[in-house]
Formats: sequence, structure tokens, C-alpha cells
Amino acid sequence: MAKSGIYQIRNLINGKAYIGSTINFNNRKCSHFNLLKANKHPNCKLQNAWNKYGEQNFIFEGVEEVPEKEKLIEREQYYLDETSPEYNICRIAGSQLGFRHSEESKRKISELKNGLRPSQETKRKMSKSQSGRKHSEESKQKISQANKKTKIIKETYRDESNPMFGKRHSEEARRKMSGSHIGIQSGEKHPNCKLSLEQVKIIREKYKAGVCTQKELAEEFNTTFGNIFKIISHRTWKE
Repeated sequence: MAKSGIYQIRNLINGKAYIGSTINFNNRKCSHFNLLKANKHPNCKLQNAWNKYGEQNFIFEGVEEVPEKEKLIEREQYYLDETSPEYNICRIAGSQLGFRHSEESKRKISELKNGLRPSQETKRKMSKSQSGRKHSEESKQKISQANKKTKIIKETYRDESNPMFGKRHSEEARRKMSGSHIGIQSGEKHPNCKLSLEQVKIIREKYKAGVCTQKELAEEFNTTFGNIFKIISHRTWKE
């Protein structure tokens, strides 16, 4: 029986990932990797990374099994919020579960993919759908206000009354700003640290050996999935 749940496509070089949900892990993996290999994946961030680092540096792995398909979107959104995956363009969980394009939509998509111009009939329908549409008075007012604010901001930066007009930070000021970031503690010395360096090493070793999933590690060490994700991808505890 096909397994459904949340998965990630992870870059083994920098730890960056793409999060998604599926009703069939194996089929979804094949779909992603076939598109990536053909250089036709709709996600440009993921495709560019694949082209740069190579197939051998990407792994498809299950994050959580979700047998109840109606909960897939909810769990996907949880992981999107918790981990902020770099390769996800849209941060709102969505699903094509049960979705079917109409024959008209399929024809339009086919025309666009083949580099063909829309037929006269398609153009007529597109034109008809847009005809008679006007901005409401409220929309016009909002657009006008937004344009005025943009103009004011631009004029402010160009105005000689601006204290920084035509000026640059001195070397001394730059040195002080740079120095303000020195001394920030990390790892066990961080004031909010709840894990030891030894625990972090165990987490990474267990995950690398495939002994535990990220969710199981979060439960075992009484921390969040997001923290485990950052530890494994070396975003935190870099020492």
C-alpha cells in the first residue's frame, strides 16, 4: 500500500531543503527527480540548485507519515512554518489532490508549452473575460495613495534636507557597526541553549545512520522539529 505524508528534498552540501506533501512517496520522488533530470522542474530554485550541485548531492526522504490524507495540508503547513525551507517558492501549503484540468485548460497549457500562439478562439475568450472590468472607486483610491507614498519616499532620499544626503558612513562608524556583532555567543554558550555539544553529535550520528527520523529525534531530545532540522543541516552548532 502506498504511503502518504510529508517529505523533503535535501541538499547534502548546504542542508537546504524543499518540503512537500504527497499521497505516494515513491511516485512523488520519481516525478520530482525525472523533471529535475530533464531540467524541466517548475521550481526554479530547486532546479538551479540541482544543476549546480548535481544529482548525487540531493536526497529524497520522508519526514512524517500521514495516513489521514485530509490532514496532509495541515501537516505540510506546519513544517513550512517550522523549518522555512529555502527551496520552497510558495510558503502556503497546497495540494493537487484530486484536481483535474478541464480539456480547455489542457489545450491552453499544451499551446504554451509547445511555444505556439493562442488560437483566435482562445484570444477571443480571453478578451471577453476581461472586458467590462473596472477598478472600484476604493481600489482607485488605494492605488493613488500607494503611488503618492512611493513618490514621497523617493523624493525624501533625494532631498538635501535628509541628514544622510550625499554622505557615507566613515570607516570608524563602519568599524563600530561591525564590532557590535562580535562576541555573540553560540553553541553551549548561547543563553537559550538547551542541548549540549555531545547531544548534538549524537543527533547528527543517529540521523546519518538512519536510526531515527527528525520527528523522533525531536521527541527524544525534547526539542522542536525546527531545531533538529537546523542542527542536521548545520545551520546551528557549526563548531
